[in-house]
Amino acid sequence: RGGFNLCRFVASYYRAQHLLLGPGTSVTHEAVKVLAAAKCTVMWVGEDSLLYYANGISPTADTRNMLRQLKAAADPVLSLNVARRMFARRFPSVDLGSRSLPEMMGMEGVRVRNLYRQKADQYGLRWEGRRFVPGQFSSSDTVNRILTACNAALYGILNSVVHSAGFSPYIGFIHSAVQCLSFTTWLIYTKLIYA
Repeated sequence: RGGFNLCRFVASYYRAQHLLLGPGTSVTHEAVKVLAAAKCTVMWVGEDSLLYYANGISPTADTRNMLRQLKAAADPVLSLNVARRMFARRFPSVDLGSRSLPEMMGMEGVRVRNLYRQKADQYGLRWEGRRFVPGQFSSSDTVNRILTACNAALYGILNSVVHSAGFSPYIGFIHSAVQCLSFTTWLIYTKLIYA
């Protein structure tokens, strides 16, 4: 917009690795060719990068991280070890060596429920638990709607980060839903955000 020349920008910053394109952005075919030649990932995101829609990766992009991710996810022993390392960041003082995945997920569930209760008490909010029904956003109370909206924004940002690092957000070690790696990453770092 406004005379911004994307090709000149990419050529002058040839080492850029990721370009996030928001609403209203238009890109020429030539610009995408330059970006691909520079091995620059292009991502289409919502306003303020809060929603992640899609990405374009150069055909010559490095796939080492995704291959490592696939190998670990396909092996039940390696996958559980990755999950334990992720949970160890959340519970550094707990020996997770003998814990099963459902046990660790249960620990996380208790931690999150306690965190929500603690924050509600701290800020004087009425809290009756986390309630979210997909497709029925307005049926939740105000606090749950705010949490849902903020979580959606955070998932969008995390999807961009996960893709930028060369991983797939769809291949996870703890969760198996859509964007499971981004959701797992959210769980690991919510302590930093909500602390």
